[in-house]
Amino acid sequence: MKKVYLFLFFVLSFLSTKGYAAEYYWVGGAISTNNNTLQKWRLISVSGSIPNVSPSANDNVYFTDGVISTTVSFNKGSIVFNNFTSNAVTKNYFFTLAASDGATKTLTVNGILDLSQNATFISSSSSGNEQKIGTLILNKSPKLAHNIFKLFLKFNKTNEWIKPTTGFESQGMYVDNSVNLDLSNLTIKINQFANTDTESGLVKVSSSNTILNLSNANFEVSKLWIV
Repeated sequence: MKKVYLFLFFVLSFLSTKGYAAEYYWVGGAISTNNNTLQKWRLISVSGSIPNVSPSANDNVYFTDGVISTTVSFNKGSIVFNNFTSNAVTKNYFFTLAASDGATKTLTVNGILDLSQNATFISSSSSGNEQKIGTLILNKSPKLAHNIFKLFLKFNKTNEWIKPTTGFESQGMYVDNSVNLDLSNLTIKINQFANTDTESGLVKVSSSNTILNLSNANFEVSKLWIV
């Protein structure tokens, strides 16, 4: 019997160290919008338990209806999640990359970014500079609903075609080396939401082994760099 208890103890200890993918649900709160605050999250559902650690690269994060706060600040310099789902219907969610200036402001979604029309990524700075606003990095085809990204959107290298389900607006767009990006039949607007910084309103395409399909696309852009 002691061996059984000992085995269960080690299993539970292993699970508690987060060596597995977990489902994190944002509940928010009245005081802080910092995503690193553990009390802002629940495991499995919005009524689940408070986690012991913040979500990370293996984890799926969800932003749903029925929560206290729908403003979410990602305060770490470099954040990685697996799937990122914001499917609220009655709540408007606002996400911002709010790390201190000088830090690398990136949010990487290795899995699927799935957004309802009530999800918006807003800027944490009045500057159009990428280092101040931040970059959302996508590794797979996002499920969008004509969303607005007041930051820089980067489509990262992958072994498959990337095709957003709808058009979108963003502060800037980067297409990495060896990316196959299909924007056909979509309306894409690259706007200078902030000031007229050199990077604001820019589309930058790394041409090495990159395929960009713009067939029948309505593509509005201020500046285009092919490097």
